Amino acid sequence: MAEKEAIVVFSDAPGWDNKFVLDAIATNSRWQSASYQVRNGIAYRGEEMAKLSENERPAVIVILNNGNLRLEQPLRRYIESALDRGAGLLYQGLALAEMADYLPLSRSNVLSPYQGFVQLNAAAEMYPMLSQLGLDQAKLPPLDYYYCNLAPGSELLGVMNNPQKSPAIAIKMRGKSRALAFSFLNLWRWQMQSDSSAYQKMVVNILTWLSNKALGSYSAIYKSSYMQGEEVVLRLRAEDDIRSRDLDNNPRISIYNAEGKLLEQDFMTRSGDEYRYESELNEVGNYRFEIREAENDKSSKGNFAISPISVEDRDFDFNLPLLNYLSGESRGKLISIEAVGSHEPLPLRIEEEILKREYNIYKQWYIIALFILTFGLELFFRRRWGLL
Repeated sequence: MAEKEAIVVFSDAPGWDNKFVLDAIATNSRWQSASYQVRNGIAYRGEEMAKLSENERPAVIVILNNGNLRLEQPLRRYIESALDRGAGLLYQGLALAEMADYLPLSRSNVLSPYQGFVQLNAAAEMYPMLSQLGLDQAKLPPLDYYYCNLAPGSELLGVMNNPQKSPAIAIKMRGKSRALAFSFLNLWRWQMQSDSSAYQKMVVNILTWLSNKALGSYSAIYKSSYMQGEEVVLRLRAEDDIRSRDLDNNPRISIYNAEGKLLEQDFMTRSGDEYRYESELNEVGNYRFEIREAENDKSSKGNFAISPISVEDRDFDFNLPLLNYLSGESRGKLISIEAVGSHEPLPLRIEEEILKREYNIYKQWYIIALFILTFGLELFFRRRWGLL
């Protein structure tokens, strides 16, 4: 029997999301799971500090963030090392700022959770592992979600049903690594409301899809999209047959434009535990590259694009997602500078203010005393006049 693939689960607190994900992993005999709770940035298994090695090769890393997760440098290096080697990433909850290069969703300035329903878009139909989610749309429970932004180079597959249509599900291809992120938690409730095991099947399909490109030994690390003016950096992670760093190579990189014309060709330089190449490309367009090692016939390929949006153009001097959120909360509307001239403000309304003052007279002792005195006088005179 082939060696089992390892799936590692990290979370900042024990919860039902962890339990149902681990149950889904247990249904596949080819997988073995390891679950860790992260406290103060350090991974623990039970009450003992976990011993994690960067030489381990998990097929998928699952991270569940209920809002309190943070990563100290050793744990962060372990996760990034696994992702750079091609491990898949399933992320749920509040996005971590320190993992912005790996996550399809990035953190916004709104850190409090809200409740809402998820809605898949047309792009989700291209990913069969989410088909169960679309079929059971009416059975999905309200989810605890966080406001977030779509990271550059990511594909949006679903949104929340709030006025801002904030991103809910997104994927990102990063070299040979795949990442799928949910901005919400408590999807396990779907399993309790569904007659079938749709939630469990979806988790199994997602983990299978994420692990398919894992375990590469000669993998290029790059972003699928760069902004004009941004430094184009291409990296290479090379390993030998026993999964140790292979730093005795001379990888040569060749970069071509969309027409197949060779633009740059050079040897990559060693940088720490990997190889690195910084390109001088700055023209908008689509490019492909190939990294080849002539001595052992190893190679890695990829594609990237340079978008016309420059780094300076993306700096608006204000936070658009936060302004959009505030306008929605105040029942307003966010308009662009170009549309200011044609914008017609809402007519003014006369506000009516009603002030009420209430006095709890039954709580005053003299009112109670007056009532007793009056009632007593009535009884006295009725008896005196023969009415009782």
